[in-house]
Amino acid sequence: MFCPKCGKDLTGMTGGFCGNCGTKIESVQPSQQTAAEAVVFCAKCGAKNKAGLKFCENCGVVLSAEKKKKVKKFPAKIIIPAAAALLIIAGVLLFFSGNKAGFGLPATRDKKRYIGGGDGLFTENADGSDRRMLTDDSVWNFNIHGNSIYYTNRSDGDSIYTIKTDGSDRRKLNDDAIESIWNRKSDNRIYYYIRDEYGYLKAYSIKPDGSGRKKLTD
Repeated sequence: MFCPKCGKDLTGMTGGFCGNCGTKIESVQPSQQTAAEAVVFCAKCGAKNKAGLKFCENCGVVLSAEKKKKVKKFPAKIIIPAAAALLIIAGVLLFFSGNKAGFGLPATRDKKRYIGGGDGLFTENADGSDRRMLTDDSVWNFNIHGNSIYYTNRSDGDSIYTIKTDGSDRRKLNDDAIESIWNRKSDNRIYYYIRDEYGYLKAYSIKPDGSGRKKLTD
C-alpha cells in the first residue's frame, strides 16, 4: 500500500496517517486491490501510474518499478585463468624479443616486408612493389634472424627450414614438427615448440646451422 500523495510505501503502518507527508490514509488493505487497480506511485511527484509503465505520466521520471538491467559478471574461476594466460603470452613475447614474425603474419626487416603463406614465402618493398618469391614451400611460422629466415615447412610435415633473405641457401635443419618458432637477442640460438605424444608443448633450441639440439622443458 502506498501514500496517494507522496507515494511512500506504507507497508506495516500502524496509524491512519502517512508518516512521510501526514496525509490521512483510508483503511484499504493491499489485498483488496484487484489486478486492474494495481498502480505504481512516482517516487518524485507521488502521482499514480498504471502498473507496467516505465515512466511517470505526470513528471516523466523513471518509475521505481522498472527493473534495472543486470550486469553479467564472470566468476573469478574464469577471469583468473584467462588473465594468467594473457600474462604468460605477454611474458613469452617479451622474453623472445628478437622474434620478428610468426603465425603467418608479415614481418619487416631493412625496409623489406616478408610474407609467408600456403603459396610460398615472398618479399617485397614496404610499399608493396618489387614482390618476388623466395620459395614455394608452404610457410606458416617464420622468423628472421640476421640475414636468414627460419620457417616451418608445411609441405614437409612442419619441419624447420632456413633460407637467406635473398632466396639463396635453402636448407632443412631437422625433422621436428614445429608449432612456433622464435629467436632471442641475448644468444645465437633458434627456439621452437613441438608437441609430444600426449599433445603437450615442449620447448627446444638449436644453433642457426641446425646442430646442438636441446630440450628445454620436460
